Parts: sequence; structure tokens; C-alpha cells
Amino acid sequence: MAGIAETSLTALAATFALTLVGFWIWMLVDCLNKESREGQDRLIWTLVIVFTKILGAALYYFLRYRRRANLVDHNGPTPAV
Repeated sequence: MAGIAETSLTALAATFALTLVGFWIWMLVDCLNKESREGQDRLIWTLVIVFTKILGAALYYFLRYRRRANLVDHNGPTPAV
């Protein structure tokens, strides 16, 4: 029975790890595509996401991505830069 529990736990851990990697890639791609090319915001956020991994992606999500999503919802789409 211990083999089934270990296998299930391993599968759950692998799924969780893949989800975190997917989230990290999603935030990195979003940063590279949506951050303004003017100023240093794009470079700084890219470095934060790359070097701090999941923590940086979570910070980007809560501090930039959600704020931008709320602005789009209330003001219409932002023009492309």
C-alpha cells in the first residue's frame, strides 16, 4: 500500500511543480510582451522574475499584471506601444 501512496504523492508533487513552472513562464512572457519599452520597467521586472523565480513571478502578478488587467476592464484596451 505504501507504493500507491508514494506514487500518488509523487504525481501530485510533479503536477504542482509543472503548474508553478507554467505560471513562471506565463508571467515572464507577459512581462516581455506587455511592459512598456520606455524606461527600465521591462528590464527590471524581467530580472526580478528571472532571478527570484516563483517569488518574482508572484510579485509581478500582484503588482503589475492584476493592476493592468483592472485598467483594461475599466478603461478599455490599452493601445499598443
